[in-house]
Amino acid sequence: MSNTLGMEARGKAVRAAEELLARDTRRILLAARRKLQALLAEADVWEVSTGRQIRRLDAIFGRADLVIRDTYRKLNELHRARLGGLAADHGARVLKDLQAMVHGVVPGAPTLPIPTRATFRALATSTPVRGEVLYKWWDRQRRTTRERFRDEVRLGYLNGEQTPAIAKRVGTALGVSSRQAEALSRTAVHAIANKAQAATYWANRRICPAMQYFAVIDERTTELCYGLHLKTWRIDDPEAQWPPQHFNCRSTTLPVLDYDALGVPPPEATPDVRPPVDNPRPPA
Repeated sequence: MSNTLGMEARGKAVRAAEELLARDTRRILLAARRKLQALLAEADVWEVSTGRQIRRLDAIFGRADLVIRDTYRKLNELHRARLGGLAADHGARVLKDLQAMVHGVVPGAPTLPIPTRATFRALATSTPVRGEVLYKWWDRQRRTTRERFRDEVRLGYLNGEQTPAIAKRVGTALGVSSRQAEALSRTAVHAIANKAQAATYWANRRICPAMQYFAVIDERTTELCYGLHLKTWRIDDPEAQWPPQHFNCRSTTLPVLDYDALGVPPPEATPDVRPPVDNPRPPA
């Protein structure tokens, strides 16, 4: 039986979770941007003398820090809750499909083990996303957003811009923060989903000792993922290449069964199904 069993349905569920989380991430950051722009309108620095202008700017920065800190706290809590549930649900889907694969070659095989729901939920806080756990990424983005806000307000003030122009400048800068947060959110969804798959494979390593890298092949596929597509590693190999390999990575893995452990002959090998190298692919 093909190891792609259930992959399309699993992928659809992950993409739905990704879009929902990205939407809520944008919503939280849009609310923050409006609050920060409102702070500028409420404390127009041009209405007072130079000395008071500086004090008023300092007060704006202090209040902005509170808004930004609260925003990234909300983002961290949102992702911790959503990704914990995603890991548990995705792990259950992977197990269901793995069980169907096993039953396809060994009818009546016993039920396979699955990690506990608590184990899956813990992945939301312990899984590195591009080398860093999620709460540290949010703290890094919080600090970057804080400096972006301050830099744009100071620059607008030094250029003699009026409050509406400075607010527009701030909105543009915070748009960059929003896009970076959305990229992190989308990447985190795939990181957690793939980690849940790995945990399910590991719980069943006697009959599923290896995994196969599977990339989405289209015009958005990176050279990196294209090169890894359909390559196989043992799941205990420290050199194994697991997705995500980059921000906005859409790749996944497929289970590789040990047919000797199942006591049945392996199926015929399937050919490499990658498209020809002259198919349209994105620049490196």
